[in-house]
Amino acid sequence: MWIILFLLGQLSSLDSLFIRASTGEIKYLHWNKSARDSFINLGEKAIPYLIDKLDTDNAREQHTLIDIFKKIKTKAVKSLISKAEEDNRLAIYILGEIGDTLALLPLIDLLDSDKSGIRANCLLALGKIGDQRATSKIIPYLQDTILTVRRSASIALSKLGDPVSTNALIGALFDSNRSVRFSASKGLIRLRRIGSKALNPLLKVLPNASPPTNYLIIYTLGEMKNKKAISKLKPSLKSDDPKVRAFTVEALGKLGDYKTIKKLRKKENNQFVKDKIREALK
Repeated sequence: MWIILFLLGQLSSLDSLFIRASTGEIKYLHWNKSARDSFINLGEKAIPYLIDKLDTDNAREQHTLIDIFKKIKTKAVKSLISKAEEDNRLAIYILGEIGDTLALLPLIDLLDSDKSGIRANCLLALGKIGDQRATSKIIPYLQDTILTVRRSASIALSKLGDPVSTNALIGALFDSNRSVRFSASKGLIRLRRIGSKALNPLLKVLPNASPPTNYLIIYTLGEMKNKKAISKLKPSLKSDDPKVRAFTVEALGKLGDYKTIKKLRKKENNQFVKDKIREALK
């Protein structure tokens, strides 16, 4: 207690305010909101001070800055862009949280960085901003040699929901990393919801896909809820792989083809698949 009070007496008014805003001591948590509100009310006057604080490695201070900048919003964007151009990852993250399209082109320019962390953070920020003008700039990073970058590109495209990314997301289903594949699946499911023609390209790659990609394609087709997929899914019930049959049963259940599932129930011997049949017919 006395340490905090001593520091508050020695520091400038803004330093004192920031200590109050970011303190983690239970006794002084009541300071947090009022101090953060003070920074927010100061608005542009507080921005230079807060920008300098973006170099902190302290997690609590970082969360405090994110919270304050998100509420200051667009007034801080230009200063945050300048800080982001100094390779400050926290500034990049906050730009994504604010979501102002003014940051779109500067973040796209930063994708050329030789630092994988900067590329990854920019991709995630672009996904959060949600402007589909970024789609064509993001797609190439699905081929990046660094996993975190590929994963961030997949997540970003799934958020953007741009039909232009359909083939790229289908390609990402074949990535060696599970998180990249699942993000791509999520993106394709979203494309279905906004009326994309993602179904046919996905059905086209299913017959030649091998585990684990074929499992995910079948799952994705079920989540897309398009009954046109039923006839293309049925052959998968003859697979020697019980996981393929199980995923297919789940997908057909979501598509409402209970007749086919009931037929399979009569001859299926694998317990895992039988469990999935029972769940689908509930």
